[in-house]
Amino acid sequence: MTLAFSYLVYTTLLFSVLFFTYFAKKKHRLSSHDELFADNINLNFSHFIAIIFIAFIVGYRYEVGTDWYSYKLYFENGIFKEGKIEFGYRIINQIIYNLNGKYTLVFFIVSFISWYFIFKGFPNKLLPLGLYFLFCDEWFFFSTNGVRQFAAFGFFFYAIQFLPQRKFKKFLFWIFIAGLFHRSAWLLSLICIIPWSKLYHRNTWMIVYIFSFLFSQNATLLKIIPLTFSTLGQFIPFLNVYLLYFESVFYNAENISILNFGIVFRALVAIYILYYSKIIIDKYPNTKPYYVIFFLGTILTNVFIGIPILSRFIIYLTFFRPFLLALSVYVILHEKKHKFAVIASYAIILTFFILFLYIISISPYNFTFLNDH
Repeated sequence: MTLAFSYLVYTTLLFSVLFFTYFAKKKHRLSSHDELFADNINLNFSHFIAIIFIAFIVGYRYEVGTDWYSYKLYFENGIFKEGKIEFGYRIINQIIYNLNGKYTLVFFIVSFISWYFIFKGFPNKLLPLGLYFLFCDEWFFFSTNGVRQFAAFGFFFYAIQFLPQRKFKKFLFWIFIAGLFHRSAWLLSLICIIPWSKLYHRNTWMIVYIFSFLFSQNATLLKIIPLTFSTLGQFIPFLNVYLLYFESVFYNAENISILNFGIVFRALVAIYILYYSKIIIDKYPNTKPYYVIFFLGTILTNVFIGIPILSRFIIYLTFFRPFLLALSVYVILHEKKHKFAVIASYAIILTFFILFLYIISISPYNFTFLNDH
């Protein structure tokens, strides 16, 4: 299909989802802005239309996503034994296969489940903005690549609301479910022991983040990590097995440049989120876990940039960027107390949309029923 068709599909999907969720938000108007986090979403018809629309586009895509073919082949082989594929994803495949369904239905169901829990994780008023940033910040496109891990994202994102409520059993239950789709999610259970109230300090965070970002731009410093690991491997032989995971760091370190707009823009976005975190946490204390997780994610991303075995876990933590962007923009634009912050917020919205259009240009879309014979 042509590039114009891809633009038509993706932009229609984005604006349709925003329309349906905004319409649902209007129907659930609350009496006070202060009640932003008082309305955990009870999904209505408009929400389900939006989720179904997303799941349809994801489910009936053709050759879209790096693992599309391997997941298609996994289903069509019909051999669902224990192994690399986790139980949750495996059992969905097995049920659909036994019912004589198609792999597209598996993609549809897994996408529906993933987005259902993401919707449930947002306060109603934040949902349209949150979805906007999930699409424009590439997470929607990730859902067509990391199918199983994106499902785990959905459960984790939903589970995090139970931490400030100290409902640890519920949190651990949903983390367990997330691990049934991607084993890496089980490591997230350790988040329970993080002392949220003691970790937050905005100014210190910003200083640490800036230093970590500068570290990520220095090829010599980046090479310290794999070299250290290699040296340890001489004394602890089994560590040598994992050295291959560090090979790509040399390539990344030598090509990262401050002139790379995407890297610089996301660094500025992180600073924007961290700088305005204080006014938001003062107003909504229950958001502190979201900020702590995001902060840890951004620091780890900078320090361990380009190391695949670690980025698979770190990406769970940076998944909260769209949520915190939506929260920051929402509060700033509603209060309008800081003129520069308002301008910055609109600039972020516009820039992310431009990035969304660019991502479409390198992510062609096609429908299964137009090609799969």
